[in-house]
Amino acid sequence: MVKRFEGEEVEQGKIVYEIEYNFDEGINLATRAVIRRIWYPIWPYGNYVMHKLEVTLDGGDMCINVSRIRMSWNGTGADRIAKVCLDVSEFEHYEIPLLNLNELDKINTVNDVKEYLNEVLRFVKDYTAYMTEKLMPEDIAVQMHT
Repeated sequence: MVKRFEGEEVEQGKIVYEIEYNFDEGINLATRAVIRRIWYPIWPYGNYVMHKLEVTLDGGDMCINVSRIRMSWNGTGADRIAKVCLDVSEFEHYEIPLLNLNELDKINTVNDVKEYLNEVLRFVKDYTAYMTEKLMPEDIAVQMHT
């Protein structure tokens, strides 16, 4: 599934958002979700700068990749900005909202993109806190909750 829409207000005519995902009915989750923000500095010419967030699920690993791709007269190239892989094998499918079909289908505006990106941040933050707490020695974990 691929959706495409223009940016709002000052972004109109210069920014295009693309949402793409592959859904697996067997696990009732997307195995890949991509959000692209494509900036065309001189519309309608083919030069652009794309920022891409890609969330993939492969077995028990969920990876979040952020990259920038440049296609311009000054040259082309791609830069990886960040890559984080999390072991989500302990989680139930409903506990992974980033790849939930209902959440991905709701992305139709720039504000929806912002909310999804905030959900990515929340998920990584909550996951990190959960795993850190699991690794804490018992006596320290008890002190943290009192």
